[in-house]
Amino acid sequence: MSRTVIVFKEDCILAAAGREGRYPGIEKVEQIRLSGTGDAFARWQEGLSKLPKSWRSAPVRLVLPVNLCSARVLK
Repeated sequence: MSRTVIVFKEDCILAAAGREGRYPGIEKVEQIRLSGTGDAFARWQEGLSKLPKSWRSAPVRLVLPVNLCSARVLK
C-alpha cells in the first residue's frame, strides 16, 4: 500500500511517499521551503498549496512539531 507522510517544521515542509508493508521503501521525497515569519499554520497552508497534486492521491499522515502538540497523562 502506498503512503504519504508530511512533516511540518518551522522553516519547511517535508513530504515523503513510499510503500508500507514487510519491505517498505521510499519512492520520492520533496522539501518545500517556507517564506516569511508569523503564524505557522498560515505558512504551512501556503506551503501545502505548492505541493503537487500527485502527492495528494494516497492516504496522508501528518506529523506536527512537538511544541504544537499537547498530551495529558492520566493515572
